[in-house]
Amino acid sequence: MTDPDKQADEAVQPYGPAPMRRVRYFHREPALGAVIVELLFVVIFCNQWMVNHVVVPWESSASALRQGIAPGLGAFAWSFAPVLHGYYWIWAGGIVHVLVWPLVTFLLVRVSVRTRDVGARFIATIGSVVIAAIAALVAQRLVVYPDLSRLQDAATKTHQAGPGLVPWLFFGTVPGGSVMLVLIVAALAAIASGRLAIADDDEDEAGDGRTPSATAVVDGDPAA
Repeated sequence: MTDPDKQADEAVQPYGPAPMRRVRYFHREPALGAVIVELLFVVIFCNQWMVNHVVVPWESSASALRQGIAPGLGAFAWSFAPVLHGYYWIWAGGIVHVLVWPLVTFLLVRVSVRTRDVGARFIATIGSVVIAAIAALVAQRLVVYPDLSRLQDAATKTHQAGPGLVPWLFFGTVPGGSVMLVLIVAALAAIASGRLAIADDDEDEAGDGRTPSATAVVDGDPAA
């Protein structure tokens, strides 16, 4: 066997892609695409201006659609500074929610989009965004809990004790509008992530199509 043939055989990995090659299956670009969609949603539609000029007026609107959407948007509300004086844990909870949702989405999507089936990848991305939204909601409720009883007392004037921590974390009501918005964002994130994942697949296939000798040249093998 000639030396070029021997080098070509050595260039072929007998046990599949090399470790650095397998890392590419943990797609970073599709995960970033999903995260960008979420960040655009919370920055554009859930800031304090939207709360003051859209959410609050819509809550008293005669339209049933607006009344349903308003609390959904309010569930994702955030601000740079506390809106309610003295309720700093509630303000911190909104910030935590905004940070945890995209972070968990990034981690889950990087794993879930490894499949090359487009349909499975789309469903997996939607599931990742929804699971991340649940994790963000639980984290937010955990942070705001110290202020919960005080806020309830100030709002109702009934001096009733607030719910326990476990019932508040796992059994508290969720606005139906927020569920609908999460599903919409999840679908948009899956579309953006899927397009980037397909581009990654095309790049991988182009790399796989290179000849061993070409690969050796790119890697700087002087003997190729």
